[in-house]
Amino acid sequence: MKQSIHRTALSLSPQLADSEFPKFSPHSPDLHSYGDAELIAAIIGRQPLSLKAQTLALAALKEVGGLVPLARRSPLSLLHLHGLSPQQAERLWAAFEVGRRAMSESLQPCHDAPLDREAAASWARVKLGHLEHEEVWVICVGAQMRFMSAHQVGKGGVHACALLTRDVLI
Repeated sequence: MKQSIHRTALSLSPQLADSEFPKFSPHSPDLHSYGDAELIAAIIGRQPLSLKAQTLALAALKEVGGLVPLARRSPLSLLHLHGLSPQQAERLWAAFEVGRRAMSESLQPCHDAPLDREAAASWARVKLGHLEHEEVWVICVGAQMRFMSAHQVGKGGVHACALLTRDVLI
C-alpha cells in the first residue's frame, strides 16, 4: 500500500529524491516560497521535507483536491486520508486550526469602527467557511453600527439549519 502512495507522488513529481527537497529551517529567509506539499510535509513529517513526508503530502493534496478542501476537513475525516497516521492527522488539523484562529482574531470587527457588509462577510467566511455543517449567528451592533458581539443561535446538519423566529429573538 505504501508503494502505491510513493508511485502516486512520483507520478505527480517525477525524479524526486530526498536531496532535491529544500532543507526546512525556521531561519530560512524563503519559507514563503515553499509549496503547499512542502508545508504539509513539514507539518506531518518527523524529518521535515523527507521523501516519505513529501509523498504523503502530495497524495493527501491530490486525494482531496488541494489545500483549501484539505483545510476544510474535520479531524475525523483527516484520519481517513490514505497513509496518514492519527498523530499526523492531528498535527495537520491543529496547524489548520491555529491558522483559522489567527485569521479570525485578525478579522475580528473593531468595536470603534462601523461594521459594514464586507467586514461582516470576512468575519463569517473565516469563522464559518471551514465548517461541514450550517450555523446561524446573530451579529449585534450598536446605534452607530459598531460591533458589540456575536452569538450562535442555531447549528444544523450538512444541508440545513432549522430555525424559528423565537430562536433569534431571545
